[in-house]
Parts: sequence; C-alpha cells; structure tokens
Amino acid sequence: MTDYDVIIVGAGPAGITASIYLKRAGFNIAIVEKSAPGGQLNKSSTIENYPGFDQISGPDLAYKFYEQVNKVGIELISDEVTDIIDLEDIKKVLLKNKELTCKKIILALGRTPKKLENKGEDLEGKGISFCSLCDGYLYKGEDVSIVGGGNSALEEALYLSGICKSVTIINRSENLKGDSILIDKVLNTENINIIYIIMAT
Repeated sequence: MTDYDVIIVGAGPAGITASIYLKRAGFNIAIVEKSAPGGQLNKSSTIENYPGFDQISGPDLAYKFYEQVNKVGIELISDEVTDIIDLEDIKKVLLKNKELTCKKIILALGRTPKKLENKGEDLEGKGISFCSLCDGYLYKGEDVSIVGGGNSALEEALYLSGICKSVTIINRSENLKGDSILIDKVLNTENINIIYIIMAT
C-alpha cells in the first residue's frame, strides 16, 4: 500500500493542471510545493495570454488555481522535496518534515529566473531583484534597469514604468524576443529605454 497513487512535485500551472485531470479520473493524489501555489505566476504583474481572461494579475490567477484545487479536494502539502527513491513499484518521496510513498511521480518543477554570471548575484535583495511585483515599491521614483528582452523582462518593464522614473532594458541582441504586443507597448512607453548589446562571435 502507498499513501498516494500519484504525487506531483510543483504547484505551478503545469502541476495544478495535471492534478485536476488526475483527480477527476479518480486517482488519489497530492501536490507538494515548497512555495506558494501558482509558481512564477505570483511574480507576474499582468497576464494577457491566458484563455478566459482578457487581463488578470499573476497572483489573482494563482489564487484562482488554489481555489479550484481546494474545491475538488486535492491535498496540497507545503513542504520541500529533498530526495526521491525509486523502489520500482513504490516511490519514496522524502520531504523536509516527513516521508511519503506513491506509485507514480510527476515532476512539474517549473522555472527559476536566470541569473547574471558575476559577483553581483550576492546583492540579491540589496539592489538586485527578480520580481518587480514583489520589490518594485522599493524603487519608486528611481531609475532602474532590467536585463533581458523576453516576455518576462518586457512585462516587468511595463509594470515598473508606472512607478519608476525611468526603466532601461539591457538586451543581449539586436532584437527583443517577446510577443509583438508587448514589444509595441514597450516601444511606445515614454520612460522605457532600450540598450542593445551585440555579443561578439
């Protein structure tokens, strides 16, 4: 006997979607998440590409996920997975505070922000941040910079443009790589500047 049929590691959009399908199919499941349900959604100020919503904040969408998980009776365990032991028919999932067993495991580990490869990483929380929604208020009225040119960077820039004096995007190519709609908004926002850095090959 096992504690669960399936344990899902990660409560981001992928993990929560998998959990709902499995629950509806009659499986005994649990989700293990060390942070808040919703994953990186909680760090997005505005989402405009999710079906059913013209526009919604990341935390609001994450909370709707959480509400649906509760409504269908999916167990959400707030803990960190430290190891997984495969005993063929049974899997042991070791958490910081206990041990669980299951027949199958789904790893929905999501993404983590890319970091710059320099000593500036040591300054996280002291001028360097990975979440404008979380820390933007610290830089209200200031000049700020964002490294990157994809959707996340452009969304962060647009959010910060509303509370900061100016926003400079530092992009490591000659083109921004986000969605066209975001690029258009960024290019038409007066206090957003872009520096294109062409890397030597």
